[in-house]
Amino acid sequence: MGKGIVKRVTGTVVDIELPQGEQPEIRRAVEILAEGHSIKAEVVQDIGRGGVRCIALASTDGLY
Repeated sequence: MGKGIVKRVTGTVVDIELPQGEQPEIRRAVEILAEGHSIKAEVVQDIGRGGVRCIALASTDGLY
């Protein structure tokens, strides 16, 4: 899986854009690196055009 870009954060819901064809499968864990710490999230939906919707398993405070 490649590196992606966080496109939107709404509470614990995080939308991530990845290179086309490199989206993780539903129910897979992804790691989001943000300013010195990491947040694990579970992929819950493929939102098309290289995007996936995830549920963060920890606080998203400071994530943008």
